[in-house]
Amino acid sequence: PALAQRDRARTAFDSDAQYELRNPSGTVVASATDASGADNAWYTLFDSNTVAVSFVAAATATNNVDATASIGVGLPAGIVSTDFLLAFIARDADAAPGAVTAPADWTLVNEGACAANACSLSVFQRFVGTAAGAQTFTWTGGQQATGAILAYRGVNTATPLDTAATTSTGATDGIAAPAITTVTNNAMVVRAGAESGSMAAFGPPGGHTERFDLETTTAPGTSIVASTGADFVDATAGANAIATFTNTGASTAWRGISIAL
Repeated sequence: PALAQRDRARTAFDSDAQYELRNPSGTVVASATDASGADNAWYTLFDSNTVAVSFVAAATATNNVDATASIGVGLPAGIVSTDFLLAFIARDADAAPGAVTAPADWTLVNEGACAANACSLSVFQRFVGTAAGAQTFTWTGGQQATGAILAYRGVNTATPLDTAATTSTGATDGIAAPAITTVTNNAMVVRAGAESGSMAAFGPPGGHTERFDLETTTAPGTSIVASTGADFVDATAGANAIATFTNTGASTAWRGISIAL
Protein backbone atom coordinates (compact mmCIF):
# COMPACT_ATOMS: atom_id res chain seq x y z
CA PRO A 1 0.00 0.00 0.00
CA ALA A 2 0.94 3.65 -0.12
CA LEU A 3 3.46 4.76 2.48
CA ALA A 4 1.58 5.76 5.62
CA GLN A 5 2.37 9.19 7.06
CA ARG A 6 1.26 9.92 10.63
CA ASP A 7 -0.57 13.16 11.42
CA ARG A 8 1.23 15.16 14.07
CA ALA A 9 -0.39 15.89 17.44
CA ARG A 10 -0.08 19.37 18.88
CA THR A 11 -1.16 21.42 21.88
CA ALA A 12 -0.70 24.87 20.30
CA PHE A 13 0.72 26.47 17.17
CA ASP A 14 3.25 29.26 17.14
CA SER A 15 1.83 31.82 14.70
CA ASP A 16 5.26 32.11 13.07
CA ALA A 17 5.83 28.35 12.67
CA GLN A 18 6.39 26.64 9.33
CA TYR A 19 5.56 22.92 9.29
CA GLU A 20 6.97 20.65 6.59
CA LEU A 21 6.84 16.96 5.77
CA ARG A 22 9.62 15.64 3.51
CA ASN A 23 10.06 12.30 1.76
CA PRO A 24 13.30 10.26 2.01
CA SER A 25 14.77 12.24 -0.90
CA GLY A 26 14.25 15.52 0.95
CA THR A 27 11.39 16.76 -1.23
CA VAL A 28 8.63 18.64 0.59
CA VAL A 29 5.36 16.73 0.17
CA ALA A 30 3.24 18.84 2.56
CA SER A 31 3.62 22.13 4.43
CA ALA A 32 1.62 24.56 6.54
CA THR A 33 2.29 28.15 7.61
CA ASP A 34 0.51 29.77 10.58
CA ALA A 35 -1.64 26.66 10.94
CA SER A 36 -4.52 27.14 13.33
CA GLY A 37 -7.05 25.05 15.18
CA ALA A 38 -8.34 24.16 18.60
CA ASP A 39 -5.90 23.19 21.33
CA ASN A 40 -5.33 19.45 21.84
CA ALA A 41 -6.77 18.68 18.41
CA TRP A 42 -5.28 16.91 15.42
CA TYR A 43 -4.10 18.97 12.46
CA THR A 44 -4.03 17.09 9.14
CA LEU A 45 -0.80 18.05 7.45
CA PHE A 46 -0.76 15.12 5.04
CA ASP A 47 -3.16 12.31 4.08
CA SER A 48 -1.35 9.23 2.75
CA ASN A 49 -4.51 8.07 0.95
CA THR A 50 -3.99 10.86 -1.59
CA VAL A 51 -0.52 9.63 -2.58
CA ALA A 52 0.03 6.69 -4.92
CA VAL A 53 2.91 4.26 -5.09
CA SER A 54 4.94 5.17 -8.18
CA PHE A 55 6.99 3.15 -10.67
CA VAL A 56 10.70 4.07 -10.81
CA ALA A 57 12.40 1.87 -13.43
CA ALA A 58 12.95 -1.68 -14.69
CA ALA A 59 16.01 -3.82 -15.40
CA THR A 60 15.85 -7.00 -17.49
CA ALA A 61 17.94 -9.92 -18.74
CA THR A 62 17.56 -13.05 -20.87
CA ASN A 63 19.54 -16.27 -20.93
CA ASN A 64 19.28 -18.28 -24.16
CA VAL A 65 21.58 -21.14 -23.11
CA ASP A 66 19.82 -24.40 -22.19
CA ALA A 67 22.63 -25.60 -19.93
CA THR A 68 22.72 -22.49 -17.72
CA ALA A 69 21.51 -22.67 -14.11
CA SER A 70 21.47 -18.96 -13.24
CA ILE A 71 20.57 -15.50 -14.48
CA GLY A 72 21.94 -12.13 -13.38
CA VAL A 73 19.71 -9.07 -13.46
CA GLY A 74 21.04 -5.58 -12.83
CA LEU A 75 19.35 -3.13 -10.48
CA PRO A 76 17.03 -0.56 -12.08
CA ALA A 77 18.47 2.92 -12.67
CA GLY A 78 17.68 5.83 -10.35
CA ILE A 79 16.72 3.80 -7.29
CA VAL A 80 17.19 4.91 -3.66
CA SER A 81 17.56 2.77 -0.56
CA THR A 82 13.88 3.01 0.41
CA ASP A 83 12.56 1.85 -2.98
CA PHE A 84 10.84 -1.53 -3.22
CA LEU A 85 11.91 -4.21 -5.71
CA LEU A 86 10.01 -7.07 -7.34
CA ALA A 87 11.99 -9.71 -9.25
CA PHE A 88 10.34 -11.99 -11.82
CA ILE A 89 12.28 -15.09 -12.98
CA ALA A 90 10.70 -17.17 -15.75
CA ARG A 91 12.23 -20.48 -16.87
CA ASP A 92 11.48 -23.13 -19.45
CA ALA A 93 11.00 -26.62 -18.07
CA ASP A 94 10.69 -30.13 -19.46
CA ALA A 95 9.59 -31.51 -16.10
CA ALA A 96 8.81 -30.15 -12.61
CA PRO A 97 10.90 -26.97 -12.59
CA GLY A 98 12.17 -26.95 -9.02
CA ALA A 99 12.92 -23.89 -6.93
CA VAL A 100 14.89 -20.73 -7.68
CA THR A 101 17.40 -19.56 -5.07
CA ALA A 102 17.50 -15.78 -4.72
CA PRO A 103 20.41 -13.63 -3.50
CA ALA A 104 20.57 -12.65 0.17
CA ASP A 105 17.81 -10.35 1.49
CA TRP A 106 15.27 -11.32 -1.18
CA THR A 107 12.03 -12.92 0.07
CA LEU A 108 9.84 -15.26 -1.97
CA VAL A 109 6.43 -13.85 -2.93
CA ASN A 110 5.26 -16.80 -5.01
CA GLU A 111 6.69 -19.62 -7.11
CA GLY A 112 5.14 -22.30 -9.26
CA ALA A 113 4.85 -24.07 -12.58
CA CYS A 114 2.88 -23.15 -15.67
CA ALA A 115 0.25 -25.59 -16.91
CA ALA A 116 1.71 -29.07 -17.52
CA ASN A 117 5.06 -27.95 -16.00
CA ALA A 118 5.94 -26.35 -19.34
CA CYS A 119 7.55 -23.31 -17.68
CA SER A 120 7.73 -21.65 -14.28
CA LEU A 121 7.52 -18.21 -12.68
CA SER A 122 9.27 -17.22 -9.44
CA VAL A 123 8.66 -13.82 -7.82
CA PHE A 124 10.76 -12.25 -5.06
CA GLN A 125 10.68 -8.99 -3.10
CA ARG A 126 12.97 -6.72 -1.10
CA PHE A 127 13.64 -3.08 -0.32
CA VAL A 128 16.79 -1.76 -1.98
CA GLY A 129 18.67 -1.12 1.26
CA THR A 130 22.33 -1.90 0.56
CA ALA A 131 21.76 -3.95 -2.60
CA ALA A 132 24.39 -3.33 -5.28
CA GLY A 133 25.35 -4.75 -8.66
CA ALA A 134 23.76 -7.58 -10.60
CA GLN A 135 21.39 -9.83 -8.65
CA THR A 136 22.05 -13.48 -9.49
CA PHE A 137 19.27 -16.06 -9.19
CA THR A 138 20.21 -19.76 -9.40
CA TRP A 139 18.55 -23.16 -9.75
CA THR A 140 19.38 -26.82 -10.36
CA GLY A 141 19.44 -28.04 -13.95
CA GLY A 142 20.00 -26.12 -17.17
CA GLN A 143 17.11 -23.95 -18.29
CA GLN A 144 16.66 -20.92 -20.49
CA ALA A 145 15.33 -17.98 -18.50
CA THR A 146 14.22 -14.37 -18.45
CA GLY A 147 14.58 -12.00 -15.52
CA ALA A 148 13.09 -8.62 -14.66
CA ILE A 149 13.40 -6.39 -11.61
CA LEU A 150 10.84 -3.60 -11.16
CA ALA A 151 11.39 -0.73 -8.70
CA TYR A 152 8.61 1.18 -6.94
CA ARG A 153 8.66 4.21 -4.65
CA GLY A 154 6.38 5.03 -1.72
CA VAL A 155 5.70 1.43 -0.70
CA ASN A 156 4.81 0.83 2.94
CA THR A 157 8.01 -0.36 4.64
CA ALA A 158 6.13 -2.35 7.30
CA THR A 159 3.61 -4.14 5.04
CA PRO A 160 4.69 -3.76 1.40
CA LEU A 161 2.00 -6.08 0.03
CA ASP A 162 -1.49 -4.57 0.22
CA THR A 163 -3.03 -8.06 0.10
CA ALA A 164 -1.91 -11.59 -0.71
CA ALA A 165 -0.77 -12.20 -4.29
CA THR A 166 -3.07 -14.26 -6.51
CA THR A 167 -2.02 -16.72 -9.24
CA SER A 168 -3.47 -18.55 -12.22
CA THR A 169 -2.42 -21.10 -14.83
CA GLY A 170 -3.76 -22.12 -18.22
CA ALA A 171 -3.03 -23.15 -21.78
CA THR A 172 -5.06 -20.65 -23.80
CA ASP A 173 -3.78 -17.93 -26.10
CA GLY A 174 -2.49 -15.08 -23.91
CA ILE A 175 -1.93 -14.88 -20.14
CA ALA A 176 -4.93 -14.24 -17.88
CA ALA A 177 -3.53 -12.60 -14.74
CA PRO A 178 -5.98 -13.35 -11.93
CA ALA A 179 -8.40 -11.03 -10.17
CA ILE A 180 -7.17 -9.25 -7.05
CA THR A 181 -8.95 -7.11 -4.45
CA THR A 182 -7.02 -4.17 -3.02
CA VAL A 183 -7.69 -2.82 0.49
CA THR A 184 -5.92 0.55 0.30
CA ASN A 185 -6.68 3.47 -2.00
CA ASN A 186 -3.95 4.18 -4.57
CA ALA A 187 -2.45 0.70 -4.33
CA MET A 188 -0.17 -0.24 -7.21
CA VAL A 189 -1.43 -3.40 -8.94
CA VAL A 190 1.35 -5.34 -10.70
CA ARG A 191 0.42 -8.10 -13.16
CA ALA A 192 2.96 -10.50 -14.70
CA GLY A 193 3.17 -13.85 -16.40
CA ALA A 194 5.38 -16.50 -17.99
CA GLU A 195 4.53 -18.51 -21.11
CA SER A 196 6.19 -21.40 -22.94
CA GLY A 197 6.62 -22.02 -26.65
CA SER A 198 6.72 -19.76 -29.69
CA MET A 199 4.85 -16.46 -29.53
CA ALA A 200 4.88 -12.83 -30.62
CA ALA A 201 5.23 -9.77 -28.39
CA PHE A 202 2.66 -9.36 -25.64
CA GLY A 203 0.05 -6.63 -25.45
CA PRO A 204 -0.62 -5.39 -21.89
CA PRO A 205 -4.12 -5.49 -20.40
CA GLY A 206 -6.29 -2.43 -20.90
CA GLY A 207 -5.49 0.40 -18.50
CA HIS A 208 -2.08 -1.08 -17.63
CA THR A 209 1.38 0.21 -18.54
CA GLU A 210 3.76 -2.47 -19.79
CA ARG A 211 7.05 -2.65 -17.85
CA PHE A 212 8.79 -5.61 -19.54
CA ASP A 213 8.28 -8.01 -22.46
CA LEU A 214 10.97 -10.68 -22.78
CA GLU A 215 11.61 -13.97 -24.55
CA THR A 216 14.49 -16.37 -25.00
CA THR A 217 15.31 -17.18 -28.62
CA THR A 218 17.01 -20.26 -30.03
CA ALA A 219 16.33 -19.52 -33.70
CA PRO A 220 14.53 -16.83 -35.68
CA GLY A 221 10.82 -16.90 -34.91
CA THR A 222 11.07 -19.37 -32.03
CA SER A 223 11.25 -19.00 -28.27
CA ILE A 224 11.35 -21.34 -25.30
CA VAL A 225 10.03 -19.10 -22.52
CA ALA A 226 8.62 -15.59 -22.51
CA SER A 227 7.55 -13.22 -19.73
CA THR A 228 5.79 -9.92 -19.39
CA GLY A 229 4.68 -7.47 -16.71
CA ALA A 230 2.50 -4.37 -16.41
CA ASP A 231 0.97 -2.22 -13.68
CA PHE A 232 -1.62 0.43 -12.85
CA VAL A 233 -2.63 2.52 -9.83
CA ASP A 234 -5.94 1.45 -8.30
CA ALA A 235 -7.24 4.81 -7.08
CA THR A 236 -10.14 3.33 -5.11
CA ALA A 237 -9.66 0.11 -3.17
CA GLY A 238 -11.78 -2.84 -4.26
CA ALA A 239 -12.10 -5.74 -6.66
CA ASN A 240 -10.05 -5.85 -9.88
CA ALA A 241 -11.10 -8.39 -12.49
CA ILE A 242 -8.93 -10.82 -14.47
CA ALA A 243 -6.57 -8.93 -16.82
CA THR A 244 -5.28 -10.58 -19.99
CA PHE A 245 -1.94 -10.09 -21.73
CA THR A 246 -2.62 -10.73 -25.41
CA ASN A 247 -0.35 -12.25 -28.06
CA THR A 248 -0.68 -14.12 -31.32
CA GLY A 249 0.23 -17.68 -32.17
CA ALA A 250 -0.61 -21.13 -30.94
CA SER A 251 -2.02 -21.56 -27.45
CA THR A 252 0.73 -22.37 -24.97
CA ALA A 253 1.02 -23.09 -21.26
CA TRP A 254 1.33 -20.09 -18.95
CA ARG A 255 1.32 -18.86 -15.34
CA GLY A 256 0.03 -15.47 -14.20
CA ILE A 257 0.30 -13.48 -11.00
CA SER A 258 -1.32 -10.33 -9.61
CA ILE A 259 0.36 -8.37 -6.80
CA ALA A 260 -0.86 -5.24 -4.98
CA LEU A 261 1.56 -2.84 -3.26
